[in-house]
Amino acid sequence: MNFSIIIPAHNEEKYITRCLKSISALRIPISGFLEVIVVNNASTDHTVAVARAALSGAKIIDEPRKGLTRAYNRGAREACGEILVFIDADVVLPEDHLEKIAKEFGKDAKLVALSGPYIYKDGGWFCRWVTTLTYVVFPPKCFLIVFLISA
Repeated sequence: MNFSIIIPAHNEEKYITRCLKSISALRIPISGFLEVIVVNNASTDHTVAVARAALSGAKIIDEPRKGLTRAYNRGAREACGEILVFIDADVVLPEDHLEKIAKEFGKDAKLVALSGPYIYKDGGWFCRWVTTLTYVVFPPKCFLIVFLISA
């Protein structure tokens, strides 16, 4: 499976390095392809320079019109992957993230999108408790946020 990870970034110089380092540690499923697209969404800080330094293979795209939707759409238009993975610049992905995506899509040929739990690591104990309780009461089927583009 071919993946495109799309990261909208507006003034994210403080967070994007950790995000891109987690992407560089991802295990890519056999015969897989991974591209990383950082959409610079009218940043006025050093987001672009920091992103280039953190992951030299990342494709940096400029979207001068501010807006998360515009940034996501611009990244999707530039993407080459079959599966688009949309994340924010402060997200840290687990090493097996793409393997889980591939597994879920491999189980069901009609699957077009996934979503699932996330953990707020910087939200304090109350935020983690509420999130955990939510997943216990309403258990998700899948563990990822991805979208499949049709061929």
